[in-house]
Amino acid sequence: MSIITLLSDFGARDGFVGALKGVILSLNPHVHIIDIAHEIAPGDINAGAFVLASAYSCFPPDTIHVAVIDPGVGTTRKPLAVRANSHYFVAPDNGILKWILSAHPDAFVMELTEPQFFKTPLSNTFHGRDLFAPVAAHLSLGVPIARMGKPCTTFEHGVIPVLRLEGKRISGEIIYIDRFGNLVSNIPAGNLRDKNITGIVLPRHTIARLSSNYRNNDNGPVALIGSHGFLEIALDGQNANEILHYGIGAAIDIYFTE
Repeated sequence: MSIITLLSDFGARDGFVGALKGVILSLNPHVHIIDIAHEIAPGDINAGAFVLASAYSCFPPDTIHVAVIDPGVGTTRKPLAVRANSHYFVAPDNGILKWILSAHPDAFVMELTEPQFFKTPLSNTFHGRDLFAPVAAHLSLGVPIARMGKPCTTFEHGVIPVLRLEGKRISGEIIYIDRFGNLVSNIPAGNLRDKNITGIVLPRHTIARLSSNYRNNDNGPVALIGSHGFLEIALDGQNANEILHYGIGAAIDIYFTE
């Protein structure tokens, strides 16, 4: 059984997600559809890109991932189908695949140009329903990705925050805030392995060490490696984003000895 995942900023109120599923099931009633997330903030491509990159590898090879956060729908931005790391991705060319394409520079990228694989008439405002969903359904039926368009070598790579290593300091920043208010950084666990951390410094707080979980008897912020595989900042039982008032882009410096 083929698997199609859906990620969007559509929410659950307006029927947009249901329309995507209806189009897919009309073409392939035997496909298995899984929702990754639909409560991404409207138009927040960076958050959607991070959530997609964090979740997709949990699925088996050949899963088809539809990611539709598309403020440029109906403009000249390209629709894409991508084969990377034994998975398929169907999405607008606006940076939502930036973590995937950065991690897999050998990805096969197609611009979707063949209208026989779209729903007609093609709306200028709902390509999720009329373009990306039917393309995913056709992929699930075994249509080769190469039949759906033309190879694409110029596409939006997006901006991934740069991790800096200077002497005994690693500098990163907050890149994602989850629904619990935990502040996720771009500092991977691997960069902290085998290091004796002497301080985790934010603009208004300093944390002495890494914790293994969210508990903190001192009632202050904790730093830990979260399930995404990155350093994150949290408050035990509280919303760190609302209380600490750090937003996306806030700096984090890790000081260490070997």
